[in-house]
Amino acid sequence: MPDQLSHIEIVSIVRRVSYKPGWSLVVRDVPMQGTYLSVLVELENSYQPGTTVPLRIHSPIPPMPSAEALMTWLAWRIRLIETHEVLEWFKLDGKPWIDPHASLD
Repeated sequence: MPDQLSHIEIVSIVRRVSYKPGWSLVVRDVPMQGTYLSVLVELENSYQPGTTVPLRIHSPIPPMPSAEALMTWLAWRIRLIETHEVLEWFKLDGKPWIDPHASLD
């Protein structure tokens, strides 16, 4: 198996990353589960405009062979979060065209 970035290396890299104002990217070591990314941000609530909602998204970081792989994964993870937000805000007749909170059943 090729070398993988250590938890400390991942923390060091992510500390150098920035995204939008107000967005925090935090790496944690979760006992028994490994290295996790927490994305923390307060956003306007698309279902109740004028109010905000805290996003606290926690994702396990898979084994990373390099800093480039980690950066690619981080961009992919943020893109998924932003896609969710787009679906909440993209509305037809005041309702989400595709509601990302709708049941998958």
